[in-house]
Amino acid sequence: VMLLKKIVLLPLQDIRLDLNNDISNQVVDLAIKKHNSEILIVCVNEPFDESPDIRDLPTIGIVGKIKSSIRLPNNKLRIIVNGYKRVKINQYINEVADGDILKARVSELELPKFEEVEETTLRRKLFELLDKYIEYLPDRNENIIAEVKSLNDLERITDIIVSFIPLSIEKKIMYMEEINPLHRANALVYDLGIELQVAKLDSKLDDVLREDFERNQKEFILREKLDAIKKELGESSLKDEIIADYLEKINDLKCSDRLKNKLVNEVKKLDYTQEGNPEITNIDRKSVV
Repeated sequence: VMLLKKIVLLPLQDIRLDLNNDISNQVVDLAIKKHNSEILIVCVNEPFDESPDIRDLPTIGIVGKIKSSIRLPNNKLRIIVNGYKRVKINQYINEVADGDILKARVSELELPKFEEVEETTLRRKLFELLDKYIEYLPDRNENIIAEVKSLNDLERITDIIVSFIPLSIEKKIMYMEEINPLHRANALVYDLGIELQVAKLDSKLDDVLREDFERNQKEFILREKLDAIKKELGESSLKDEIIADYLEKINDLKCSDRLKNKLVNEVKKLDYTQEGNPEITNIDRKSVV
């Protein structure tokens, strides 16, 4: 058994783990030498509990296969684990002879049977929502759609989608521990619908910010031209030069449009005293710098 905190492994998913304690290293060595590189991954429900009691550990785990193992220069052990099936944990064993290594007796899960009509309906609904969701992502991942649509098994479809969308750790643990694919699919229709609405709103906000930034860029270019004309006419002012300098530096920043817009708006609030020294009104000077 390998206990994970704040990380969830699902069937059909790969995870990379960097291990830096003796117990984890022993578990990996034992799995490779005596258990065909298989380990039982158990996700701890209370991530802040340093020493969880065996009685509080989950009764559902994921059998994973260690695909690779490499020792890093910092002496950490990096492994890649592929999850491939849920199992029922019948008993945890922590014998003195094994040191602190935790073992478990497990058994195959008996999946419930359900009507084909309901399965087909849920599968099509998940495909529809996933298609729409990916349309609003900045980087469209067509591979996930092709992979999911090539499957008819609701068990595998739900696991792939859950590992793809940005759910909370608590949600992913819930999906990992739910053995009924039909229940997972129903919950996933709801959660995927929420993620779709969030993606739509996020895309709309990005469009608004992009328009604002382009408008600010246009203003910046016009101000630059105006400043050049003023200089030719000998009418340039200290204020215009400082603001132009700020805008140019903001334009060169490698940051999000949202941050650039905020900085540009802050610069527009610059005011000057009669002595010619710049003052920033209603804002913190550090926010501009």
